[in-house]
Amino acid sequence: MTRISYALSLLFFLSLTQSTLAELSEQRTNTLKLQLFLNTHDFATGYLDGRAGKFTMLAIRNYNLKNERDQTDFRYAREAQTAIAEPLITTIIPSSAEEFINANLSSDKEEQAELKFLPYRSYAEYAAERFQTSVSFLKEINGAKKINALGPRSAIKVPNVEPFLIENLKHGRSHKASEEFKHRYLIIDTEINQLFIFKKEFLVPAVAKTPAEPQQFVESEEEMSASLKSPEISIEQEPEVQMIPAKLSDEQLFTSLTFKDLIASFPITPGKPQFIRRGYWKIKNSVELPVWRYDKSLLETGEIGTESLLIPGGPNNPVGVVWNGLTRKGIGIHGTSSPETIGRSQSAGCIRLANWDVIKLTQFVRPGNKVWLR
Repeated sequence: MTRISYALSLLFFLSLTQSTLAELSEQRTNTLKLQLFLNTHDFATGYLDGRAGKFTMLAIRNYNLKNERDQTDFRYAREAQTAIAEPLITTIIPSSAEEFINANLSSDKEEQAELKFLPYRSYAEYAAERFQTSVSFLKEINGAKKINALGPRSAIKVPNVEPFLIENLKHGRSHKASEEFKHRYLIIDTEINQLFIFKKEFLVPAVAKTPAEPQQFVESEEEMSASLKSPEISIEQEPEVQMIPAKLSDEQLFTSLTFKDLIASFPITPGKPQFIRRGYWKIKNSVELPVWRYDKSLLETGEIGTESLLIPGGPNNPVGVVWNGLTRKGIGIHGTSSPETIGRSQSAGCIRLANWDVIKLTQFVRPGNKVWLR
């Protein structure tokens, strides 16, 4: 097979198709394997649904560039088919899911402000977020009737991914700065809706002062004779060069990063163009299940209003399950109650990720890490 025909066949293999896994579509099954493979390597693809959309293609690009390959290199396809044997598994909805469901959850902000927690509205919503997919995809592979009747102890097919565990989160728990995360840097590209995480330690050799040679004085004939003898030959090791942190400006630091330094990428939705505060910032805080200050004026105009409501934490809180506040006041990197809108709708100025991605983000960065919002 020629390189061109091979490339075309793989593009077809990745193409969006309307068939379902229930019909054993080879294209959808293989694309789901690819999505799982990329997510395993920390290049997030958005929904795990076997459809090669924009975010899957960007994840492919990022994975290739990280591995110093051409963007159109197709080795990832073969790697994915080998690495992911079973793209779907059967899981059982745990009995504990019941405490995270409220089928009557109001959408009214004043009523939400009276609650202590904003849970899921259905077991289908719970299962979809838990396994990084959509309710519609769960219906495709299980049948709508089964998903509509979902409840504790129900057995369903789901993507074979490490589940997002809402039960492991705690209200107001903060993630602290740590030496482990010291050399991590975030670049948020609002043009292609991607958040990149790089790891690189910027070091330069320390400038060592050369000691002055001590003066030699010969005081006697014996010493003079000794000095004229051939010295013993000794092989000295090269002195170890001491490395110290480089003093770089934010611009120098971020422009020195390359895709070789990339360790993860996530799809995002940026704020409305007029509200985006581009520049160099730092992560100020990182809080699980945050309380959100609902300010209608801020959302609509970008200006802080005089009236607001405090909306409790939970998966249906509009800022999702984690808030990463930046040193730019009012701007944060956070989750969302509507993962289907990632990449499409726009917030008042913040950076939104799916809840399953924003909790994973805390495994890579901490308060103190620098951010380039561009």
